[in-house]
Amino acid sequence: MWRFSYTASMSLTTLPAHFSVSAFASGAQTLSGVWPRDAIAGRPVPFERLGAEACEDGGVSEVCWLIRGELRQGPGGVLQPWLHLEVSARLPLVCQRCLAPVVTRVTSERSFRFVADEVTAAAEDDASEEDVLVLDVRFDWPQLVEDELIMSLPLVPMHDQCPQPVLRLHPSDSLSAVEEGSGDRVRPFAGLREKMGRSGD
Repeated sequence: MWRFSYTASMSLTTLPAHFSVSAFASGAQTLSGVWPRDAIAGRPVPFERLGAEACEDGGVSEVCWLIRGELRQGPGGVLQPWLHLEVSARLPLVCQRCLAPVVTRVTSERSFRFVADEVTAAAEDDASEEDVLVLDVRFDWPQLVEDELIMSLPLVPMHDQCPQPVLRLHPSDSLSAVEEGSGDRVRPFAGLREKMGRSGD
């Protein structure tokens, strides 16, 4: 469940694009923000891949994130770094019912456990409920935020109630259009059916 909230009174900040996972988790640090209110150093447009999923009317209008680090005891009593991520974004997608833009909120909440190398991550990831990543002293957290949002995009975005009439296929015709709220039905094969009926006389 998306729990992070913010207020408009928060001051503008510029956040680093990388951090050390070990240091972040050891200090039980938290990183939160809202783009475009908060800037990310060296990233004038930090969520371009996510914006490419938006319809032509506009890109991402808002991205919120909350990243919390902690150390947890693993097998053999060894402390392992964890990151807990909550993200949310608003962007216009194409409604699959009326084909008009629909502003959609996308959210994700996930935890990540970090290990020393790729071999260990590959070996443990399939057997773990959490995602297993490799420790990095320059961890690219904006990329993680963007990856999670892209993976959480709805397969079929739709309005709760479309703002304009919708064209639909009618089940009794192999090709027809029904305008929502109208009783007029287009029957493109009606003439063909009539000719076939006469040919059997």
